[in-house]
This record gives sequence, structure tokens and C-alpha cells, in this order.
Amino acid sequence: MKPIAWIAGGFALSGLAAALESFGDVGSNPAARLPLYIPALFILLGGQYCFWRGFRSGIVALWSGAFDRRRKSPNATTPKPAYRIDDSEPAGGFDADAAFARYMTQREAGQADPSPQPQPPAPLATSPTRPTFGRRAI
Repeated sequence: MKPIAWIAGGFALSGLAAALESFGDVGSNPAARLPLYIPALFILLGGQYCFWRGFRSGIVALWSGAFDRRRKSPNATTPKPAYRIDDSEPAGGFDADAAFARYMTQREAGQADPSPQPQPPAPLATSPTRPTFGRRAI
């Protein structure tokens, strides 16, 4: 969040806390005023937190802008692309027709033997296996 937004939020919460506290001042005894002072205190603490975050964010923004090493590097004006720009095939490139032909021969070889392989019977487990992690206790 931008430092100005944090500071504006701090002013807004502090104003809300002051307004809520002023409503509590019309009470005749402390027991009538206390229910409005406690929420006003928490709202005021939230406002102070917003001020702290705003000033902290502002200092960090100034520090990173003044001492950013990337701006002072000689290659900062020429950004490097994240992907290849040229569309040329690398040496020994991919041949889609050959890959499809290999797939079809393997598929036909697999369909030539339609007899299913018998599955071994599943072992009967008397107790579920416990997962182990790290060293085993002996």
C-alpha cells in the first residue's frame, strides 16, 4: 500500500476515535462513558499503526529509490527478454511427424495383443502400515 494511503487511513481512524470519544463525554458517570472509551482506544491504536506503517513505507520507498543499484548498472537501459526472440529451430529440433509415427507404431503394437495381463491378487493386510518419517525406532 502506498505511504500516503496509510497516513490518510491513520488520520481517518484518529478522527473516528475522537468522534466516538466525544459521544462518550456526554455520559453522567464513568460507567456510562466507559463502553465508548474502550472502542475509541482500539480505533486510536489502529490509527497509530497506520501512521507507523505509512512513515515506514515512505522511508523504505525513499531509501530504495535513492540507493537502487539496478538503476546505476550500465545495462539498465537494455532490458533482456524473458524468452527467445528468434523463431529458428535449435539444432536437432523436434519433428512432429516422426513423433506421431512413433506413437502410432507403439499404439498399434499395444493393440495387437488384446489379451489382458492377469493381475496378482492383492495381499491381505492384517494391520495398516504406519507411515514412517525420519529415523525408525528400534
